Amino acid sequence: AGQLAGGGGAALPLYQRVLALQPNRTEALEGREDTLADLLAQARVSLQRGELSEASSRIRRAQAADPGHVDLPDVLAQLTRVGELHRAKADGELRRGRLSEALEAYLAALSAMPDDAAAERGLAQVATAYALRSQKYAADFRFDDAEAALRDARAISLQARGVAGAGPRP
Repeated sequence: AGQLAGGGGAALPLYQRVLALQPNRTEALEGREDTLADLLAQARVSLQRGELSEASSRIRRAQAADPGHVDLPDVLAQLTRVGELHRAKADGELRRGRLSEALEAYLAALSAMPDDAAAERGLAQVATAYALRSQKYAADFRFDDAEAALRDARAISLQARGVAGAGPRP
């Protein structure tokens, strides 16, 4: 029915349950292998479409089911390349001061690679840059712009340098 992974009625969890009870059941082993291959093929299509979160989710499900699957290293490498490209783009946008573009690219990198510490640091730098922009606007008496920039900074990270203590002073 096209339900490969996810809910309890999907193919992968059903094969996993059968194999937990009968580990040498050939039909279940072959079915699980076919399901994992299909799941990884769907992940490749998601990558090609730019659906990074969906691709990452499918790859992680396959990895959890069989970390040694033959197709997994290639698909993981593709996902990593895409994530790194987005992070590199984000780094460039941040250097150019294009904060909304940097934010978008860092979020894309994180949807591909949720544990990417460099992308997390980049997000914090974007938040800090928004906080600094807010201070500059306030110094120029552009209070609406200052408040908007500070709101953007806080939406990204309350812990970023310059964000937590930023705001109007009494």
